[in-house]
Formats: sequence, C-alpha cells, structure tokens
Amino acid sequence: MPALVLMLCVSALLATFFIPHAWLSEFSERTALFAFAGLGNWVMQQNDDAYFAPRAEFNPYTHTWSLGVEEQFYLVAPLMIYLWLLARRATHASRLHEWFLALFFLLCAASFVGCLYATDKHPTAAFYFFGFRFWELGLGALLHLATVGRTPFASPVIRVLRRVSPSLGALLIGLACVLATAKHFPWPWVLSAVLGSLLLIGGARADIDVPVRRLLATRPFLWVGKRSYSLYLWHWPVYVLLRWTVGLHTLPLQIAA
Repeated sequence: MPALVLMLCVSALLATFFIPHAWLSEFSERTALFAFAGLGNWVMQQNDDAYFAPRAEFNPYTHTWSLGVEEQFYLVAPLMIYLWLLARRATHASRLHEWFLALFFLLCAASFVGCLYATDKHPTAAFYFFGFRFWELGLGALLHLATVGRTPFASPVIRVLRRVSPSLGALLIGLACVLATAKHFPWPWVLSAVLGSLLLIGGARADIDVPVRRLLATRPFLWVGKRSYSLYLWHWPVYVLLRWTVGLHTLPLQIAA
C-alpha cells in the first residue's frame, strides 16, 4: 500500500501538469481516487470501454485494476484460510478442514463459470470484476492448502510428472503471452496462464531441483522478481505520460520509456 500511494500521488501530480483537464481525463481522475482504496477495478468495470480499448491507453491508472482485484482477494482469502486452520487444528473434527477446502474450490468453480459467461456477454466485467477473477488467485491458495503438510506420492509415474510439470507450466504461460487475443480474454487464454503458473509453482512441497525452477532461482531472475511490483507500479504511468506529451510512437521513445 505505501508504494501504491506514492505512485498515485506522483502520477496525479504529473498528470495535473501534463494532461489537459477534459472529458477524457475525468475518468482517469475518478479511477485514481478509487485506486487509493483498492477499488480502481470497480470504476473501470462500470465503464463501456474494455481494457484493450484505445482510451484505456491514456489513463495513467488503468493498471490499478489488477491491484484492486488482489487487494479484494486479500480481504476474502485470509478468512477462508483462518477457518481452514481452525478446523485443521480441531482434534474433534479432523476432516472439517477438507470441507473448507471443498467450499473454497466451489467458490473458485463459481467464479470460473461466471468468467466463461461474462467473457462473451459482458467482456468489461469479465476483465475487471473481482468475482470473475477470484478463481485465478483462489486456485493458487488452494494449491498451497492442498499440499502443505502432505507427503508427496512416491510412485515412479508421479515422480516423472512432477519433474516434467514445471516445463509444461512454463510452456503454457509462454503460449498465453504469445497467442492471447483481446477477443478471447479472459477466457480461454487466462486458463493457460493460470494452469501454467500452478504447474510451475508446484505447491508447498515442490521439487526445486528441476531445470526450470533452478533457472528461476538464479540471481538475475531473483533481482527482477524482487522489483517486479515496483516495475509494475511505475511502468504504466511512464508510458501514458509519454503518450500525452512527446508520444510513444517511435522505437527510441519506446526504449526510453
């Protein structure tokens, strides 16, 4: 939150100097105001423009939609995990925690079905609405809860799958990056990215001695990973402010950005 607030304050100040106050900028200002409370996605999902619309490229705060989804998830998921922990520690209800896992899974399934429906019928809501994005983060939480404290299966087939799955996960993420289109997003291409992430992470007892995970644990990747949140916060306002001023239409300007 402190880093987000700093970015919003600096971006708002620069936007005041360099972005003319007009109909186009009023929506941006409203997005910024709600983004301070982690609700930027609420504003954008009520707008007719989808994420890939041209006007979104001139809003310095468009990228706060995903931060809003995450912050809203962090209000819901900890409660579910807390109840799961209580049930897991209760000696008189040793299997109650599995019911909480099942409930968590049902919430993810409902969110997934909603995403399928909304991608075609309500594409703006499908992209921005927390309810249609819950399943993506929820499956990551479920992966941890389902694997923590459990001894992995030791059969030869399972061992081979566990070693192959990270490479398959990286491939699925790569396919989502290369082949995803605005018309078919979030569904189906977000599924490729989510499944790829799950396979790459592998759960609480993942085997880290596999090539892909070893590569991602090297110093250059760790350096980028530790700064990825800051890079995400600042990259978009830089691009948008350049679009409003000198432009972002040439290769030198893009490299400078």
